[in-house]
Amino acid sequence: MEVIFKGRHVSIPDNIKEYIQKKLVPVERHLENIDNITVVASSVKNTTSIEVTVNAKGLIIRAQESGMDWRNVVDDVVEKLESQIRKYKGKKYDRFRKGYAFEPIEEEEEEESVKIDKVKEFTMKPMSAEEAVLQMELLGHNFFVFRDADTDKINVVYKRKNGGYGLIITN
Repeated sequence: MEVIFKGRHVSIPDNIKEYIQKKLVPVERHLENIDNITVVASSVKNTTSIEVTVNAKGLIIRAQESGMDWRNVVDDVVEKLESQIRKYKGKKYDRFRKGYAFEPIEEEEEEESVKIDKVKEFTMKPMSAEEAVLQMELLGHNFFVFRDADTDKINVVYKRKNGGYGLIITN
């Protein structure tokens, strides 16, 4: 398992890198075919923020936590990752079990599935990312899906927690 460390306006001490690697060992045991794990650390004033992204074959799991103490933040983010992995594996197991069950599936189990409350349909006119941000702001949404005028691909702009904007470009 390859662990990539990145620091935003902060360097990660070697003892913290070792601590993070030690804490990520259970994550490696729970998931197969992990390509890499990226750990991004940042510090603003006295608050430390750690974001961990696990890239496995066909799966990306991400967790982020903030706090005052490095070790507590690492413990919290790893706990969050493990929780997400357990949730993913539980859903995967349930799908396997339901697919090969010999008993009829009861209606109560169907209630656990995702329920879509509302469906919207709209025409996508080609636009630039700046136009999409303006449209998103006008609508008061946190994200906006649009067709890029230059590449004709479907892209997404979204509001970030820090007040900026993000752009997701599809292939």
